[in-house]
Amino acid sequence: MKEMRKHVSRARSEGFTLLEVLLAVALTAGVIAGVFGVASGAFELNAEVGQRQEREMTRQAFVELCRRNFLGYSGQGRLSLRVEEAANESYHTYLELEGDPLAFAFGPGAGGARRVVLYAEEEAGGKGLLEVGLRYYGEESIRAGAGGGGDGAGEAETVLPLLSEVGVFELRLWDAAAGNWVNRWEPGRGRPGMVEMILGFADEAPRRHVFWLPPAIAPGAMPVLESGGQPASSGTLEGMGSTSAPAGS
Repeated sequence: MKEMRKHVSRARSEGFTLLEVLLAVALTAGVIAGVFGVASGAFELNAEVGQRQEREMTRQAFVELCRRNFLGYSGQGRLSLRVEEAANESYHTYLELEGDPLAFAFGPGAGGARRVVLYAEEEAGGKGLLEVGLRYYGEESIRAGAGGGGDGAGEAETVLPLLSEVGVFELRLWDAAAGNWVNRWEPGRGRPGMVEMILGFADEAPRRHVFWLPPAIAPGAMPVLESGGQPASSGTLEGMGSTSAPAGS
C-alpha cells in the first residue's frame, strides 16, 4: 500500500495537470498573438513610410518638372490662367501655355504641340480629390474647340496624368503692376513675373512653391545685351516683374 502511494506521488511530481497544460497553452497563444500584432504593426508602418516616401519623390519630381519648364519658357510664348468652380466645393484649374512647342515637351505625341494645358480636375468617384496632368493640343484640335470647352480647346491629342489623390492644387500668377497674386490671367495680358503653386496630397498639409518666368520678348525682336551678356534695362524686354514674392504672401 505504501509502495502504491509512493508511485502515485512520484507520477504527480513528474507530470503536469490538465490545468497547468491549459495555462501554458493560453500563455503561449498570447505571446504568439502579441508577436504577430507587433509584426503586423511594423509592416503597416513600413508600408505607410514607403508610401509617404514615394509621394515625396513624386512631389519633388513634379516640382522640378514645373521649375525647368517655367524657367525655360519661350519669351515669345503666351500664357493664361483661369479657375472654375466645380462640384463638391472644389475648383478646376487651367494654365494654358501657347506658342512654345518645347513647353513640357516629353512623352509620345507631346513634342511640337501648339498649346499645352496644365490642368487640375476632380477625379472620378466623387471623393473631392484632384487629378493633375497635362493636355496637348495641335492646330486642328484648337480650331475644333474654338466654340468653348473645359479648357478652351477641342479634344486633346495627348493627355498625360501626372498626379492623383491631390487634396489641394492652386495656381496664382504675380501681377507686378498691381503688386499681388491673381488666380486669373487673360490671354494677351502680358507676362507675369512668377508662378505660385500650392500643392498638397490628400493626407498631408499643402506646401507652397514659387517659379520664376523669363521676361517676354516682342515677336521678331531679340533682347539687347549689355556688356557681360546681361539684358539691357530697356528695349524689347517686357514683364520683368518682381524677383521675389512680397513679405507675408
